[in-house]
Amino acid sequence: MSNPSAIEVFKGQVEAVAIKRDLDLFLTYISPDCVFRDMAEPQPRRGHQAWREFLVDYLQTMEDMKVKYLNVFTDGVHLAAETELQGVYRGEGADPGGTHVTFQYCFIDEIRDGLVVSEKVYWDPQDLARQLPGKG
Repeated sequence: MSNPSAIEVFKGQVEAVAIKRDLDLFLTYISPDCVFRDMAEPQPRRGHQAWREFLVDYLQTMEDMKVKYLNVFTDGVHLAAETELQGVYRGEGADPGGTHVTFQYCFIDEIRDGLVVSEKVYWDPQDLARQLPGKG
């Protein structure tokens, strides 16, 4: 694909992580100096190494993921997406065999020349807590 659309880039990077679990493929969609901000964290992350560290940790706790794209809007450079992710959470507080969870995420991306140059992710961490055994 010589000139992918913003939506193709967005879906490609999401599926590289969530479905294929391939960090090298994921990074082909990401600018080397991309700024990533998970709004549940105090500080943004910058660059491929920061992305890799974040996603290695994420993939250690999430398995068997499925992604549903609820809404995706773009002007060709800026993209807003609402997604639903289902998977098995194996992190702190999960059942010994993992806990099936569903998250809603909102992404705000800037995509230029086929690469994500910035991404903000909004989600409710309490949504996870409510789905764990003994929580609610």
